[in-house]
Amino acid sequence: MHFSVVSSLLLSTILSSVHVIAAPAQQEKRDAWNKALGWPEPEYNYYKAVGDTVEKAARANQLVNQPACNMQLAQMPQAPTPLPPPSAGLVLSHIAVGRGTQNYTCPKDADASVAPTAVGAVASLFNVSCIAGNYPQLLSLLPSVAVRYPVPTANSQLAPANVMLSGHHYFQDATTPFFNMITSDSNYGMVAAAKLNATNAPDAAKDVTWLKLNAKAGNWSFVEVYRVNTSGGQPPKTCEGQPENIEVQYAAEYWLWAPPK
Repeated sequence: MHFSVVSSLLLSTILSSVHVIAAPAQQEKRDAWNKALGWPEPEYNYYKAVGDTVEKAARANQLVNQPACNMQLAQMPQAPTPLPPPSAGLVLSHIAVGRGTQNYTCPKDADASVAPTAVGAVASLFNVSCIAGNYPQLLSLLPSVAVRYPVPTANSQLAPANVMLSGHHYFQDATTPFFNMITSDSNYGMVAAAKLNATNAPDAAKDVTWLKLNAKAGNWSFVEVYRVNTSGGQPPKTCEGQPENIEVQYAAEYWLWAPPK
């Protein structure tokens, strides 16, 4: 079974954040559980090494008693021209790294005067809520790492990243991004949204815009969704020489805000 580096990175960091400083007995239990999944030795050794590095960083920063999923410490990234803040009264409910494609179309045999048209996106969403407060610097690196590696296929259920799968992102129509945060292992909710604000990414030529989305009418789990820290996703400048359907690899952080429970 083949696992991408980003899969190993996601799982190892999250496992490490569950027990910031693992006692020897906890470490042995965690290693036994990991090996019981049957992951190949090279991949196991890789994510274990990353996890050990995170734990050493935790020691250096005196985070011994920090809760595993303390999202109260999480700080949403800001673009050079910031997006409006979350609406008053909302609380941070979930944070995910999305990995997929931004999708575009071009007319057949178009020339350089025609630009690709955006037709939505498709992405798998991976739960990084526990990392956001405890290891913000690590979280900030994940999209740029994730975009360089393929997402595990659906039949790789034991792939490390799939263990942390929290949902999927796609478009219901040309203007309705949808977040289905329900899987066989978890239920974070759903939301159909619409673009409210947009701002350029720091590297606007390569990375798609940062967005603030607002929930459409309905009884949804989330009220506002931010797409930030994007990596990749920008289309070719023109349709000249391009196929009719274009998929551009991207990754991003998604911050989902909801009313307090």
